[in-house]
Amino acid sequence: MARLTQADLVELNKTFEDRTPEELLRWTRDTFGSRVAALSSMQEAGNVVCHLLYQHKLDVPVVFVDTGVLYDETLWTRDQLIERYGLEVRTLHPEMTMAEQTAKLGVLYLTPEGQKECCELRKSAPLDAIRGDYDALIGSLRRSDGGRRQTCPVLAVDPRLNCLRINVLVNYSDEQMSEYIAKHDVVLNPLLQ
Repeated sequence: MARLTQADLVELNKTFEDRTPEELLRWTRDTFGSRVAALSSMQEAGNVVCHLLYQHKLDVPVVFVDTGVLYDETLWTRDQLIERYGLEVRTLHPEMTMAEQTAKLGVLYLTPEGQKECCELRKSAPLDAIRGDYDALIGSLRRSDGGRRQTCPVLAVDPRLNCLRINVLVNYSDEQMSEYIAKHDVVLNPLLQ
């Protein structure tokens, strides 16, 4: 297992600012070996990461959270990534079905506090199942998405999952994303087209 200090992360973040997604993926695979996975919610950027893994023949599993309330098109997208790219996709689920959650806790998404609790139960808590399985998780956050993501580092510690997050697309512009998707005919969620 790779050992990185906070000082290492500061220096690596400076060094990695100009690296391509491909270079970052190779560094991640070389550094963490089989203790790395990619995260995807079957959105555009995550699907680009999946294509990069496929294109460069990187044997990295993909972790996906099926919240139990996703549209069929999102599950179709997951299945297409498996079929077309030959990826191993590890699908995680919440502890309760939506019906069980509603029966136990009521309709949570009607208030801001309830929405936060619902997201915790359906999106975040399922990821706890992989805590300790991976030392690094490849993400698809991009600064060009704006908001809090504008200051997203290439490398960041994920204290909840006790691993390093590597945001390989952090410097990809909207134009670069569009060009990559068109050039490589990346599988896209039909809901986003």
